[in-house]
Amino acid sequence: MKIKTLLLTSAVALSAVSASRGALTIGDIALIGLSGDTKELTFAVLNTISAGEIITFTDSGWNSGAFRGGEGGAIYTFAADTAAGTVITASGTSGTE
Repeated sequence: MKIKTLLLTSAVALSAVSASRGALTIGDIALIGLSGDTKELTFAVLNTISAGEIITFTDSGWNSGAFRGGEGGAIYTFAADTAAGTVITASGTSGTE
């Protein structure tokens, strides 16, 4: 049951990734780990990402054409240019590399 929940949550989180300046596209990152207990999120950078880019993750469910409100999320800001192949683990509700 935990695996199904993790996969569903991962799919929802990936569908909710957004970029601050629109430079990121689908496939630039891959969510590879998620822990509800420790509030850690691990993702791999698949294409170089520029400093200053912001990614927003959410665990809000999708309901009738919109995300439900009042659920958790995390914001990650890239402090430096980040090369493809980098794996990042962010803790809490926001993080900066």
